[in-house]
Amino acid sequence: MGENGSGKSTLLVTQEDMEGEPLGASRVTLVGNVLPVPKTELAEARKLYLERHANSKYWVDFEDFSFYRMDVIDVYYVGGFGVMGWVSASDYDRSQPDPLADSTADIIQHMNADHGSNDDCSRSPRFSCPHEDPAWLAWCLNRIPERGKQSG
Repeated sequence: MGENGSGKSTLLVTQEDMEGEPLGASRVTLVGNVLPVPKTELAEARKLYLERHANSKYWVDFEDFSFYRMDVIDVYYVGGFGVMGWVSASDYDRSQPDPLADSTADIIQHMNADHGSNDDCSRSPRFSCPHEDPAWLAWCLNRIPERGKQSG
């Protein structure tokens, strides 16, 4: 629950294992009301939670363990330096999970290893990267959805 038991809360979500400059990392702050999951939905919430966090089977049924849901009111997205803004709750509600989220580290490793030079990056038909440092490729990959055309 939020301050004074009101249910109003924020949740900060950041990139996993971000090395280097933390202000360059993508992150999102969810603002909303947090309430217990209704009893009629507890079995499904438990199932989904255990699918994602299998080791929690040891404590998920403890008396002091509970499931909560956040009804999102506002979303503030930061994609790194200079890439930020508010996302409407309705746009957030319509969004879908990134199908590549679980493979991101492998994709970035491949891109840095096999396509790390600026020449390789700028010839790519999917996106262009103005940076010579391969470490910036992760930042460029995060921007693919907002780029509809190749620059340069």
